[in-house]
Amino acid sequence: MRLLFLSIVVLLSVALVQADSLHYVDWLEVKTTVKNPVNFTTTASFELDYLTVNFSWIPMTSYRQSIEELYLSQEGYLEGSNYVIEIVKPEDFVVEIVSVTNTTSNPVEVPTKIPFPIQSLSQDLMQYTLPTELIDIDEDIRIKASMIAGDTDDLYRVVFDIATWVNTNVEYNLSTLTAQATLPSSWVLEHRQGVCDEISNLFISMLRSLGIPARYVSGMSYTESELFDENWGAHGWAEVYFPTVGWIPFDPTYNQLGFVDATHVKFNHGVDSSKYANTFTWRARNVDVSPGSLSLVSEVLSSGSKRDDDVSIKVFFESEQIGFNSYNVVTAQIQNKRPYYVARSFNTALVRELNLLSPARVDVLLEPNQVKTISWLVYVSELDRSLIYTFPTTVYSSMGERTTQSFEVVQSGLVLSNTYVQADKDLSDLDFSCKIISSGYIHDSAIANCQVTLPSEEVALVCFEEECSAFELTEGFNEFNFDINLSIGYRTYVFSYKGFDSAVSFVPFNTIDDAKIIVEILDFKKVSDYSDQRFDVILTRDSFATPQNVRVTFGNNLHQQFYKIDRVHTTNTLPLGLPSNYFTLKNTDLHLTVVYEDVHGKEYEIKKSLSFDFENISLFDRLKLFVNSVNSALIGLFN
Repeated sequence: MRLLFLSIVVLLSVALVQADSLHYVDWLEVKTTVKNPVNFTTTASFELDYLTVNFSWIPMTSYRQSIEELYLSQEGYLEGSNYVIEIVKPEDFVVEIVSVTNTTSNPVEVPTKIPFPIQSLSQDLMQYTLPTELIDIDEDIRIKASMIAGDTDDLYRVVFDIATWVNTNVEYNLSTLTAQATLPSSWVLEHRQGVCDEISNLFISMLRSLGIPARYVSGMSYTESELFDENWGAHGWAEVYFPTVGWIPFDPTYNQLGFVDATHVKFNHGVDSSKYANTFTWRARNVDVSPGSLSLVSEVLSSGSKRDDDVSIKVFFESEQIGFNSYNVVTAQIQNKRPYYVARSFNTALVRELNLLSPARVDVLLEPNQVKTISWLVYVSELDRSLIYTFPTTVYSSMGERTTQSFEVVQSGLVLSNTYVQADKDLSDLDFSCKIISSGYIHDSAIANCQVTLPSEEVALVCFEEECSAFELTEGFNEFNFDINLSIGYRTYVFSYKGFDSAVSFVPFNTIDDAKIIVEILDFKKVSDYSDQRFDVILTRDSFATPQNVRVTFGNNLHQQFYKIDRVHTTNTLPLGLPSNYFTLKNTDLHLTVVYEDVHGKEYEIKKSLSFDFENISLFDRLKLFVNSVNSALIGLFN
């Protein structure tokens, strides 16, 4: 009897190409040249006061990348991760930045479960939970994110599930208008297509709707896709904040979750994405400034070896020998070799005579050292029954881990029926969402407003956290309110619906008290000689709410000084003073006013008056005070 081995040579050659991919190496040394021409057009009597170029295409230093070399073609200065150039002559020039960056594929390790919802966040993280023009959050986004999260209490699992949903359900499409202008997340969810900007923005929007801080990352990456003329190009992904751990990268476009490979070079991050990160600001007369197209060229100077496998794969079959016209089940046992979470996508590579009846890709999140099994249903069609067939089957991961095993098809083999279909995760289609109606202050009342659409009438329990109430609901749309008690601080509240079907709605909300600042004055002299007044004012935060946009006014009716502080996190010290030439014999009162706001924009004001007396001053000093009085009167007269 003859033996026939199908497609073994082809499969091995494909595996060799994958093993050499830059995506799988542990480190890269990448040289990048970015050029942006700037052209001027002038007419008669032109004048250029200044042109400021804020250039953001410079690699950042982070836990996974370092800058080895950096060349800047124009004189300027670094401001954070931006390169600022100031020009005063209207002469055409080219901004050129050449960098050599060392990148790694090292993940941020999450060794233990982090609870979801997040119970509290610091004020500085709140900006990464709010909607923006592009990262908008409508009811459709809230409902879809809540449906995906379900009743999961593991933050990594929630972020992973949302990322894989976005990757699976949003098509990467360069032919749409998203390639020309970034569109908001609500549009992307409705049309299910976009490029990396839109895909990452939708992912961020869904996370923020659940109270999970997430920010946009701009940079570049490598691709082997035939969609692009060049392998290296601009790219965007996301970073998600995990309490006690920090910011962790997630790239829903590449489906790299909890890490990014060494081909990702990070330039910047922020609350939102922008197609054109470089900004040009100028003030001129009869001068027009025209920035040209930006070009980016990258090359790999050196690279490491293939990174060590994070997972091991063992492949089994329902039967290692089956008959013709039979089903079989390919089962992979996946083991996480690391003491921290690892996310992977797994595929199976088959010869063409073997029909795959399950989705080829399976996304898997492995807890520390966890073992899981995944399966694919396959079918062997009618073949020449006089032959014995050997089918090599390869299971491989998105980061190059792989194993190959084979099963046989023979005339006398067992014929299996279709009873091994793997069930997909069951997500409720119930449209249920809630929102909190409140002023945002702990001393005011709060109401929950919930909406649900039902196929038939029913009595259901609706719960806020652990407190539940029964509601008689009708077929179709229902809207109802009930009183709730909020806790102080920023947290995500859980509303659950329990009827014929069940659903969960997550609502992030920030509850604060009245912002309070304690003002202390140190080293103020109530009795003074004729000299400058100098002392310290201590501003101390005395509330959960963070006082912000703080404006301090100090002085007398002759002279005032102004100070501004963005936020008072704990304490701030202001060294205040007033020169002696602003004092008169009758003008010995000083006034201190502190005005500030809370996160909701509510304004507060503190006023303090200070008085001092001149004692034992000389006749000459009294003469100075008299002169000050005359000057003050003249100033008041002319004003």
